[in-house]
Amino acid sequence: MKMARKKTILGSKLLWKNYFGSKLKLGFILIVGWLASISTFAITIIIGAFFELHFHTATNRSSLMKNLGVEFSSLKVFFLAFALILLIKAILGFVEKQLVHNKAEGFIKEAQQLLFKKQMFWSSAVFEEKSYGKYLLRFSGDLGSIKNMLVNGIHRGMKDLLFLATGLVLMFSINNILTWIVILVAMSLSPLILFMDQIQRPKTIEKSKRKSILLDFVTRSFANHRDIGSSNKRNRTIRKFNSRLNTVFKANLNYQKLENIRQIIGPTVSNILILTLLYSIYQFSSIQVSPGELLVYLLILANVTSPLKNIIKTPGIIRKGMISLNKIEGMINKKRSRSFEPSSDIGNEIPSIHQAVPQLRISKDIMG
Repeated sequence: MKMARKKTILGSKLLWKNYFGSKLKLGFILIVGWLASISTFAITIIIGAFFELHFHTATNRSSLMKNLGVEFSSLKVFFLAFALILLIKAILGFVEKQLVHNKAEGFIKEAQQLLFKKQMFWSSAVFEEKSYGKYLLRFSGDLGSIKNMLVNGIHRGMKDLLFLATGLVLMFSINNILTWIVILVAMSLSPLILFMDQIQRPKTIEKSKRKSILLDFVTRSFANHRDIGSSNKRNRTIRKFNSRLNTVFKANLNYQKLENIRQIIGPTVSNILILTLLYSIYQFSSIQVSPGELLVYLLILANVTSPLKNIIKTPGIIRKGMISLNKIEGMINKKRSRSFEPSSDIGNEIPSIHQAVPQLRISKDIMG
């Protein structure tokens, strides 16, 4: 049952074994990122101490700070604390980025090593089952999608969920009713996000497929450049390239249209939340909130909305990355031809390019 859940969420044994295998390290990276992010709340809250110390006016932000057990005896202590928070935030942010990018690069390196090693043992017949463009994409564009999934999808998604949970705790400490309104509105809009994810998935696959076909055509055209000498063959090849390029162009536009809608959803949700809160306060007298509390609440909500936008983008980032990773893993798990037997000293000798990759032949598709 446990394995079934893993396949449903992220569906890659390579990912769970080679990336999620070191749970302690991933947990440490996540905690560092969470601490770096919640320092934003600290900066928002302690600003109230400046008004209290300098203008001798108590604010709800300073009251919230006192409830958390933090007080400053003077402005000098306040400025030192502020500078310390900024320094800690910068250091933690740098450490987090270093760790998460190093972890992602390490996973990508391992995936490339596994894939190339497997392909070196393929027979020519197995290698020619797919176009060369598909193989090249596994070592180029797909790697960018996978890294983006690991860094901005999985890691940032989990970090933003923790940040969002911390923000909700602070919001509940200010006003329970307003926070429940925020949660209900966000939950009511979640089906729209899931719907967008479903209709965008085939567009993502189509975009990748068309790009692979174009890259394969370019690869074969360059390989047979010497044979495309006559004017008729050259013009015919250019026309076929333009036709494939137009198909890629249309697929990109169809995908980008949906992606633009997804990008707009985040800011729209944030504005809807603020509008709903203000209308609820206006409409229902049972909601008791002071001007200072409302200001602090909206400031914390503004801090939360940025991670909320990232969380909305996360399913799409993970989906694109998983499409690329599944393609690579499919090639890694592909069985080589039985007729191909590696030599006994394969570990000491790197196969020549002629052994590893069959010769590119003049394609009827290019030559017409």
